[in-house]
Amino acid sequence: MGSLSVDCMVSLTHTSLATADDLPNELILSIFPLLPLQSLIAARCVNQRWRNLVPLADLLPTRRKYLDFYLSVVRSPAFQEARRAIHPHLKHFDREEYLRFLTKTSTAPEEFILWVREWPASAVCGWMWPGLEGQAYQESALHWMPGSWSIPISHNPPYMKFVTFSGGKTPYDGTTLHATTVLPAALADLGVRMDTSASGWDEGRKEEASIEITVLCLGGGRAYVLDGKRGGEALAGIVYQVSGSYTMHKNKIVAKSWLELLQKDLKAAEVWYLNLPSARVM
Repeated sequence: MGSLSVDCMVSLTHTSLATADDLPNELILSIFPLLPLQSLIAARCVNQRWRNLVPLADLLPTRRKYLDFYLSVVRSPAFQEARRAIHPHLKHFDREEYLRFLTKTSTAPEEFILWVREWPASAVCGWMWPGLEGQAYQESALHWMPGSWSIPISHNPPYMKFVTFSGGKTPYDGTTLHATTVLPAALADLGVRMDTSASGWDEGRKEEASIEITVLCLGGGRAYVLDGKRGGEALAGIVYQVSGSYTMHKNKIVAKSWLELLQKDLKAAEVWYLNLPSARVM
């Protein structure tokens, strides 16, 4: 495999290298910030000069972070091993339609929107991708580890819930937020209300509702906060482990951003890879 090909997994259309070499650096650097992630990845594969210029471009910070993460992913032996099991379960899905559904009732962090819109399906990390067929759950169970990357997110359309908490404004100060109502977004227009008072967390306690959040439900009992109200917007972007009663405490926070969750999943995949018999032999 050539020096340019190890991290160039996005297919390239025919490019005239002579024409590309004729472009001045200043023009190239003004073009790169306009490119989406997959085009930036492709630009790195044109020639060594373009590859060296990409890091110098004034890129959107979130896009730059994902470009750096992409390079970490495709260079990881764990990714190369795991993709053989994952890729047969990838299916096409309409990314813009997914985002339209997701933002119909709330906003979402830029980091998540850019991931859905621009991340290359060929570089899906673990089982974290909306475009996975249902059989992926069975396949991922073969590689399951507690807290690992192997629990897929494949709800399409996305499965969201509105959660109202009492007990404070944030879990970061050590308080525990207790869910008082949980409502699937699909039922919001029907006026359905799900009261959690019967969950038994503290039946005799009555507290005024404090914050509201909208969460995207992930596999493995994890929830990603998309947006919020009355202070809940400050929690947008965190991923936390959901208990039966939807309580939230700082020790239940899995990641403080979507990218951090993906990075942790990659690290878990690398631990999994090191425990493979083939890796131990090497």
